[in-house]
Amino acid sequence: MVSQGKAVRLIGWGPDEEELAQGLARGIGEGAVLLPPTSRPELAAFIARSQVFVGGDTGPMHMAWLLHVPVVAIFTAYPPEVNAPPREVPHRIVSMASPSDESKISDVASAVIDFL
Repeated sequence: MVSQGKAVRLIGWGPDEEELAQGLARGIGEGAVLLPPTSRPELAAFIARSQVFVGGDTGPMHMAWLLHVPVVAIFTAYPPEVNAPPREVPHRIVSMASPSDESKISDVASAVIDFL
């Protein structure tokens, strides 16, 4: 999404994740928008209008590839071969040892740039 010529980074969050999402928004700075609590149809509408989706192996990531939105999928617990998006959908896989593996942040950023 673009607001007045600037990219907007929408940050979705689920139960017990609001504080984490707020920290992510602060880290991103200008252009970060925390989504309000959403229903599944509302979340699907936000995702459908996105240029790229970044997220873990979660329901919203699968929703994004079903909507044919390019996906940067972050895998930590399961091998990507189990739940990765199908080949027909543009995607990049970033595997991490743990969700706090900061050494992979540049891999995620590079994958996003490839889709923009």
